Amino acid sequence: MSSVPAHRTLAGSPGDSTFLALELREWIAYLSFAAALAHAILLRQAFAEWWEAGVFFVALTVGEVTVGYLVVKNVRPALVALFGVWLNVGTVLTYLVSRIWGFDFAPDRGPHGTDVGPGRPILPYTIELVGTFDYFVLVVEVVTILLLVGRLPVSWRRRSSNVLVVAALGLLWAAVAAS
Repeated sequence: MSSVPAHRTLAGSPGDSTFLALELREWIAYLSFAAALAHAILLRQAFAEWWEAGVFFVALTVGEVTVGYLVVKNVRPALVALFGVWLNVGTVLTYLVSRIWGFDFAPDRGPHGTDVGPGRPILPYTIELVGTFDYFVLVVEVVTILLLVGRLPVSWRRRSSNVLVVAALGLLWAAVAAS
């Protein structure tokens, strides 16, 4: 008969800080890999519409896989967390700008965007479509940001949180001013 309780694992027992740190790292990795998979699924479409978008999606996929792998391996946790936070923040901001205002340098989508229908843009070559898959990936990235901020050292967390709040308020102000 073993003297080790059944609920103990190599990482510790539930409630142990070691156990919670490993569990947090696993969740960050799962979310990073999920976002990477989602972006990898969209590679063909991105390259077909605009090769620069395809390159962006490749870089994004590689970055997210790298963050997930390095978080699991616990390599330079503070730097990986900081890189992961800003990789995901950049992705979320790019997503929001492309859905709210569009990019002036993006290719022409035709005289009326795409076919007219529910949820499709009618303005010429501006705003991209929004779908359920987009919302799923957006939520995954926002949760990943929150978990990664929690892994930052306190001084970095404070600075990053302040910048995130200012960026969110600036984006909110810009969206309201544009409407």
